[in-house]
Amino acid sequence: MYRHQKNYLYPKLIYLLITLVLVIYFFKVPDSLNWSVATFLCIMAVFDRINLKVFSGFGYSFHTVILGLIIFDSFSLVYGLIYIFADFFVSLILNRKRKGAWSNEFVMVLIFIMTVIISNHYYNDFTNGDFLSRYSTLLLILILTFSLRYIYIFLETRKLTTKMFLDFFALMVFEILLIFPIVAFFDDLNVNFVLLLFLSYYCFIGFLHKKFMSVDDWQIEYLTKSLEEKHGVKFIFKDLGEVKGICYISKKMIFIDEKLDYPEQLQTIIHELVHFTVRDRLTTYKPTEELIVTLFEAIISWYYIITLRNHK
Repeated sequence: MYRHQKNYLYPKLIYLLITLVLVIYFFKVPDSLNWSVATFLCIMAVFDRINLKVFSGFGYSFHTVILGLIIFDSFSLVYGLIYIFADFFVSLILNRKRKGAWSNEFVMVLIFIMTVIISNHYYNDFTNGDFLSRYSTLLLILILTFSLRYIYIFLETRKLTTKMFLDFFALMVFEILLIFPIVAFFDDLNVNFVLLLFLSYYCFIGFLHKKFMSVDDWQIEYLTKSLEEKHGVKFIFKDLGEVKGICYISKKMIFIDEKLDYPEQLQTIIHELVHFTVRDRLTTYKPTEELIVTLFEAIISWYYIITLRNHK
C-alpha cells in the first residue's frame, strides 16, 4: 500500500515543483487588474466546463484559444491564472461526486500553468509577434498540453495509451487547420470573436460526438466484412477479459473483445488491423511501430466513423 501511494504522489510532486519554479521566476504582479476581462474569463471557464460536461468523455477544451489570446494581447500572466483557477473551481463543482476529481483537476491546473508560462515566454521573448509567431504559439500550447499529460500518465502508470489521442484527433485537426489560422490573425481578446469561436467548437464537437456514438452493430459487421475481403484477415469477437484486441500474423486472425461498446470496437478493429499490416509489411522497432499505429489508427478510425453511415 505504501509503495503504491509513493508512486502515485511522486509525479504530482515533480509537476508541482516545476510549476512553482516557473511561477517564481516569471510571474509578476500587475499594477492594476481589468475586472471586465477577469469576469469574462471566468464566464468562459463556466461555458467551457459545461461544454465538457455535455459531451462527457468526449469533450474538448477551449483552453488553447483562450490562453493564446491572453498571451497575444500582452496581458499579464495573472489573467491566465485567473482563467485556469476559475476553470479548476468550476470543474470541482460540476464533478464533486466523481471519485478522484480533485486530484485529476489539480494535475491539469499544474499542466496549464506550465503551458501558459512557457508559451508566454516563447511568444514575447523569441518571436516578432506576427501571424506565424501567433500560429506557432498556439501549436506550442497544444503540444505542451498533450505532451505534459502523456508524460504524467507515463510517470504514474508506467504505461502509454492512445485513447486520448484517438478521442481528440479529429478535434485537434479541426483546431490546427481551421481555428488556429483564424485566431492567429488577432492579437487581442475580443469578446464577440471568442464567443463565435466557442459556438463553432460546440457545433463541431456535437457533430463528431453524434457520429461517434451512432456507430452500431450494422456498421461493425459491414466494416469487418469489408476489411476481411480487402486484407484477407479473419475477425473474431469473443470475451478477451481485460484485453481489447489481439492479432495473430501467421494465422491472419484478429480477436476483438465482444464486451466493448460499438464505437470502441471500431477503434480496436482499426488498431489491431494497423498492427497486423505494419508487422506483415515492415520490420520496425516497437516504439516506431506504436508511433505508426497511433497516427494511422486515428486517421483511419475517424474516416470510418464519419463515412460508414453513408453505406447503410
